[in-house]
Amino acid sequence: MPWSFQLDMIYKNKLLDKLYVCSKIQKKVLARYFLWPLKKIKIINSLRYDKLTKRNNCIFLPYEISNKEKFYINSIKIFFDLSLVSTNNLKISIHPLKSKNLKHIQLKKKILETISLSNSKNSLKKNYPLILGAPGGVVSECLQTIGKVYHITDNSFDIFSSEIWKNIKTKKISSNLYEYTILNKQNLIETNNKTNNFSKLLKQN
Repeated sequence: MPWSFQLDMIYKNKLLDKLYVCSKIQKKVLARYFLWPLKKIKIINSLRYDKLTKRNNCIFLPYEISNKEKFYINSIKIFFDLSLVSTNNLKISIHPLKSKNLKHIQLKKKILETISLSNSKNSLKKNYPLILGAPGGVVSECLQTIGKVYHITDNSFDIFSSEIWKNIKTKKISSNLYEYTILNKQNLIETNNKTNNFSKLLKQN
């Protein structure tokens, strides 16, 4: 999945023969901003994702919370005060590797308490997803399946820039709160790996 600022993907190893990516836009970004030679990048269908799951009524917790519980709770209160989405049937998603982590469990509980006190229960509003902290590939997944996502972060490197990702419109809603909208139907990741596997790719190349 593409993520906001892929600094770790900057081209630095000339011994690499080929880099496989799963979308045209990711190839363009890596070539233009991360110095990859176009001839070394090949677009394939994802080897990991058969399909993407549509999760439009979800708040995604970050993999690492550090000591930012208060920041996230305060930011979520502001988010709900703006009535951008309905709080009806909202779920909290903890990363699978953090499902038993006490900090994550406690933050989930506090967010659910915040939701219960919120007045944003207008059923006419859509439940667009909200992502906290470092977004990983979740933003790409939600944009491709839903078309819009909100993001809370205090780190500028976490933000998807429209200058880099030309098919994403980034709008700053308030301090630390951003709205991303997909501008066209160009996929951020090509799914369906039923006809592709890595052993086949090696034989082809």
